[in-house]
Amino acid sequence: MTSTKIYDAFLSHNSQDKPAVEQIARWLEDKAGLKVWLDKWNLIPGDPWQEGIEDALDQSRCCVVFLGPNGLGPWQNEEMRAALDERVAQGTIRVVPVLLPGRDRSQIKKDIPRFLRRLTWVDFQNTVDDEDALQKLVCGITGTPPGRTSYGKISRPGVFTRLKARLRRQPGWFATLILIPILIFLFQKAFEKLTETKTGSLLIKCNVDSAQVYVNSQFSGWTRADTVVEVGEFNPGRYTVDIFKHNLDSLLNQSVDVKKGEACTLPVTLQKKTPAIKKPRSEPVKKPLPKHKLTIYLPVKFQQAKIYVDGKWIANGNCTPRLTAGQHLIRIETESLFYEEKLTVPDRHLLNVSEKDFKPLKP
Repeated sequence: MTSTKIYDAFLSHNSQDKPAVEQIARWLEDKAGLKVWLDKWNLIPGDPWQEGIEDALDQSRCCVVFLGPNGLGPWQNEEMRAALDERVAQGTIRVVPVLLPGRDRSQIKKDIPRFLRRLTWVDFQNTVDDEDALQKLVCGITGTPPGRTSYGKISRPGVFTRLKARLRRQPGWFATLILIPILIFLFQKAFEKLTETKTGSLLIKCNVDSAQVYVNSQFSGWTRADTVVEVGEFNPGRYTVDIFKHNLDSLLNQSVDVKKGEACTLPVTLQKKTPAIKKPRSEPVKKPLPKHKLTIYLPVKFQQAKIYVDGKWIANGNCTPRLTAGQHLIRIETESLFYEEKLTVPDRHLLNVSEKDFKPLKP
């Protein structure tokens, strides 16, 4: 079964040489940007350690075999031979032998297996901080030639190299780095949508007090003289406004457009009706009975309804007939509905009929 190679190097070593190996491992990750497997860093307490080592070897592109003054450890010998076997049989892993400081170079041929001796070594002769040896180790792990010149002083890696090293050590860190700005953006959009104003305001500025304001046949408030009054919040759209005041000309069927998040102001001026000047007559005439105005207001969908007063048709839709004092029968008819009411003039000067007041006509 083929395993995914997620480690650049498996560090095989004698446990007595662990301090030196761990120092080299830090340099490989922090400076060279490689991802290495070290038992001290990667084995989880409570998990079987032998299976953990086997999985790590399968998931590594290279096995680095460290040889220090304490020789090969028993499990290190097994790791080395498993890596050599995979190298020869499958060719899916590189094996790089490394000599640590303090190792007797004259005893290498006696202590080291023949198949490992034939591979090119990386030699830390005096210290694990040897810059040339560290760079050669990186070339051995990555399978690249070291070049012709000495490496000199190792410079600090660039931002991309350090980022790559951190992503190898902490894969979840990059996902978190990307996820946090996305979550902040989505939260801002959701907050803006929740706080977004979905309605508009309708304002009325009238020159008189106590005029009745109707919006789409519904009573919405009263006016105040020369003062802007808000009569309500409405969804965007076109509305019909009617304003009534006793003894004043009324404003009927005034259309206004309400927009989302905006205030629509409607200026209104109601004027007193000037009485007609009657010419004097030479002969006395019988004075007609005084008549009073009755304003009849219907919903928008019933503007074509026929209006009858005392059985006599007077108009279709909204109208303001003048009637003599007394009781009158008002009847409003459509093709299938009707409304009927007796009222006394001038006790009543306004008849506002809503849609629910209509009844079906009997066949």
